[in-house]
Amino acid sequence: MGLVISGHYARAILLALAASVASAQETPAPPPTGVEDSITITGERAQRSPLKISLDFVREVGDPVNGDFGYARLEEQFCVRVHNAAAGVAEFIQNRMTQTAALVDLQVQGENCKPNIDVMLSTDAKLTASQMVEKQRRFFKPFGNAEGTTQDSHALYDFTHSEQPVRWWQITVPVDRMGNPVVPSANPGEPPYVAGANSNISNGMRDVLLGTLIIIDINKLGDASWDQLADYMAMVALVQVDPKTQLVGFETILNLFSGNTSPTALSTWDKAYLKALYSLNLYMLPKVQKGQLANRIVRELGQSAAAN
Repeated sequence: MGLVISGHYARAILLALAASVASAQETPAPPPTGVEDSITITGERAQRSPLKISLDFVREVGDPVNGDFGYARLEEQFCVRVHNAAAGVAEFIQNRMTQTAALVDLQVQGENCKPNIDVMLSTDAKLTASQMVEKQRRFFKPFGNAEGTTQDSHALYDFTHSEQPVRWWQITVPVDRMGNPVVPSANPGEPPYVAGANSNISNGMRDVLLGTLIIIDINKLGDASWDQLADYMAMVALVQVDPKTQLVGFETILNLFSGNTSPTALSTWDKAYLKALYSLNLYMLPKVQKGQLANRIVRELGQSAAAN
């Protein structure tokens, strides 16, 4: 039986109530020969703490491109453009996604801004993705194969061959503590500045999310509403989401096309993850980032529960 971790459940776990499905299992041991009595062993699964549940969510959702730097987030102003859609649909999606960006205090650029999030609607997303990668490969690997800038070639293959209704590709770049890119470029400028030596909890560089391309197959959307779709796209644009994530048991918009129950809009868990990520110190080492991110999610859930 699946455990649905909804906003109500979030309140429950933060009050130290049941945080997981616990079931008693009876395993009868065969009696020795000639003995009629049997011995029954009753076991019970240990309950998971709120932090453990939050860590599971963090591990399933996150898909950083670089194991050395960890998570990335969008730090420029938020600018989304929707292509191949009727004007009314494009405006609705842009406005809805912008509302999500406002949750994490990202500034929104004006009408003529240069988009860092491109949404493309297609009747054959697989063909569209394949043609784009073939003809504009540099767009998908703008820094060559420099580590910490995109996912690897296997991920790019999955992007072009996916059968999912929504696929995405993100560009990131490692920067030093002065915000300077630490990858080869036409104008390298000054060498990277690293503030002090790396330690056991932090280092001198981090990843920044530069932009996201999202391609939607309109023939595979099923019963998804435009509200749900826009919220789903906002999550995959603002967060490094693993396309193969399995979030069974969690109430999240990321379950929209997974066959699991999905909310009609961003869930409490989604908002908590966004707020936690966009307030996290990304100079911490990846292993520290995960724990801190999970802790912040628990706090956000607690604040949400108190507000309700």
